[in-house]
Amino acid sequence: MSAVGALLALVPFWYIWCILREVIETAPHYENAVHVTYYGWMATIAGLLTLLLIFDWRLGLLSLVPVALAFAVMTSMTGKEMQDKMTQYQNALADMSNEAVEYVRGTPVVKTFGQTVFSFKKFKGTIDNYERWVIAYTKQLRWPMTFYTLAVNSVFVFLIAGGFLFSRGGTDGGVLLNLLFYIIITPVISVTMTKLMFMSENGMIVQDAITRIDRVLQSPALSQPEVPQHPKDSSVTLNHVS
Repeated sequence: MSAVGALLALVPFWYIWCILREVIETAPHYENAVHVTYYGWMATIAGLLTLLLIFDWRLGLLSLVPVALAFAVMTSMTGKEMQDKMTQYQNALADMSNEAVEYVRGTPVVKTFGQTVFSFKKFKGTIDNYERWVIAYTKQLRWPMTFYTLAVNSVFVFLIAGGFLFSRGGTDGGVLLNLLFYIIITPVISVTMTKLMFMSENGMIVQDAITRIDRVLQSPALSQPEVPQHPKDSSVTLNHVS
């Protein structure tokens, strides 16, 4: 901590604000990714796999087919490309936040001269850029998210098909009881997959924040004058002022 404090003392104050902003914005995501979501997800996965395979392994394997499809779709939404998208999203938010500060500072001028937000071209530009990015991002993930939702909620379809397949030629009450059990218990799969997806999202946000903080900490220190000078007194002199 002392080394970090000494390093922060040599960088511009704006860099310290950047680090503070990243820590404040990503602290909830970091906590969920490391403590709550991770361990809860691992416990849920272990218990769910045990329940799926201990009663009727055939129906259990059929229940995992939609999970494999959901994993395939989710991989396309959480890969390297999505990591770059998350970086662009954080950049758009940071730019809009920075320009919003300038807008708030200029609010008295806006009220005095009857201006609008459109007078702040940079602020308006960051809002338009964020809007374009969000709309494009939403359209890009529309079909993958549709297929993902369809996959994680279609387990009962595979179970019903498996029930008909395994009961050909007659069956006893055991198969029916197992089928009812799997139909009741498998909705937990959608909850588990949702936890996994949110954990991946939190991980990408935390990774992006750590990268930004490292970039700030690697910034060059403020230059120091070879011959530092100090004011002789507290007097003020105005030159060439009319």
